[in-house]
Amino acid sequence: MISKEDSRGDVFYTRSNTDPGVIRTDDLTRQTTAAGELLSMRKYFGDQSKGLQIPVYMVLGEDDFVVCGGALDCTDHAAVLAHETPYFPQATCFELTVLADVNHNANLHMSAPSTFALILNWIARRAGAGSEPPTDRCRD
Repeated sequence: MISKEDSRGDVFYTRSNTDPGVIRTDDLTRQTTAAGELLSMRKYFGDQSKGLQIPVYMVLGEDDFVVCGGALDCTDHAAVLAHETPYFPQATCFELTVLADVNHNANLHMSAPSTFALILNWIARRAGAGSEPPTDRCRD
């Protein structure tokens, strides 16, 4: 099974925030996916995250068709937080940022440098950076 030509742009990217060459390259280098591969992915969509005991930071594009293509409206940031929070115990100190004008492949959008800055800031606050200790440890 392979995605239809020129379908990846609408499924994985917010076109107004993505270089058309990135989408074209993604489309030209798409690969097949076996039906068995899709069926075996179901095991990753359980509640395993409820066992985590470390800080968790989730970054999600508000246009993410893969995550938000069903009943979840990712433009409603409060609804996304309410939907995702139950999957993480309090010990994870769960944080979520919903990125405006971003789809599934957040790291390939033109706003990726600001997304990376958000992630690095979270790492510095929660885990420390280099020899610097965390500036905002999760509360016990």
